[in-house]
Amino acid sequence: MPGPRRAGDRVRALRGLLSEPVPVLDELGERFDGTFGIRLGPMTLAVVGNPAHVADLLALPTDHFVWGHVANTLRFYVGDGSMIVSDGADHRRRRGAVQPALARRRLDRWIPMIVAETDAVIDGELAAAAAGPVDLFPIGRRLVLRIVTQALFGPELAGRTDELDALIEPAKTYLEQPGLRQLPHPVPGTRRARARQARAALDAVIDGEIARR
Repeated sequence: MPGPRRAGDRVRALRGLLSEPVPVLDELGERFDGTFGIRLGPMTLAVVGNPAHVADLLALPTDHFVWGHVANTLRFYVGDGSMIVSDGADHRRRRGAVQPALARRRLDRWIPMIVAETDAVIDGELAAAAAGPVDLFPIGRRLVLRIVTQALFGPELAGRTDELDALIEPAKTYLEQPGLRQLPHPVPGTRRARARQARAALDAVIDGEIARR
């Protein structure tokens, strides 16, 4: 795999990827036609950006990929028992436990609700903001969260979408940081600590809804 060869170049590239990744990705992507690797001792950090290479990558079987590696920062938020940070038999067991809830017939029953929620956003928030530019990201995020919450828990919890969105925001802020700022630490008052506290509060909301039923 092409990429920087000299030790100094690799160190600079790695430092950039862990602090301000966009300029490094742009520079190396242009230099190596979108796809490159940075050697880290016995490991290689691979960046795949060439469209042909991406197509080949997406065609590979899922067992070619490992999700439970130590560098997966999602583990901090979702926990060791999550399906999205597990592999092999653990992943198959956890996936099998949720598959019945996501069967095609059940998904089809959600379509009218999804359309109704989307129409409500178009007729409400988007219509009210039609006079000027609209940032669709927060609107779309709340819409998806409301749809998922209503599908999985019902309209009562979906009515608390704004509260749930606020509890998810600290994790989003933390996990979107460069890698160096996500190094584990116990320091209170930091973004990591706020993400942990918000996750505990989110768990309490969901546990309360389960207990209510």
